[in-house]
Amino acid sequence: MPNASKWPKPVTIRTDEQRRISDDWMQYFHQICDSRFSAVTKFNHQYVVDHSPRGFLSTLDVGAGLGEHLNYEQLDAKQLAAYVALELRHNMANVIRQQSPTIQVYEADCQKRMPFQDNHFDRVIAIHVLEHLPNLPGFLTEAYRLLNKQTGRLLVVIPCEGGLGYSLGRRFIVKANIRTAI
Repeated sequence: MPNASKWPKPVTIRTDEQRRISDDWMQYFHQICDSRFSAVTKFNHQYVVDHSPRGFLSTLDVGAGLGEHLNYEQLDAKQLAAYVALELRHNMANVIRQQSPTIQVYEADCQKRMPFQDNHFDRVIAIHVLEHLPNLPGFLTEAYRLLNKQTGRLLVVIPCEGGLGYSLGRRFIVKANIRTAI
């Protein structure tokens, strides 16, 4: 467990306008991400699919974005009914609701107590989410509470900071941010 005295990290307070712009940018980025980074995106999502426990039923998709992970799964009706997409941003949660009406969508902060019973989920998945959390121990505590202690699995994909692929991706993202801001 990370040193609790370093957590939570300080968070910059944003105005309502800054938050709206940030939410709009994040939705746009998720819309173009698959086409610009298709090989990396496919690997990230396929890793979770390939390492999921056999016979799982329930899923908590933390930081679900626009629900992109669902495109990589082959879930039956029961698994879809037990699939929860958790998204912090209202605009992105609404896109998931429109595109995937058979799953449950919650707007909540994964670093705080979530409205689910202990041991509820067979899988908690977090694809490119944990590196952005200012209170990682808060999320880990909550994920542990929510996972089935017998068969549950926390499936995480994070970038390898400092590696060639990470560095190249970072340059593309920074350039995309600058171009979009102009």
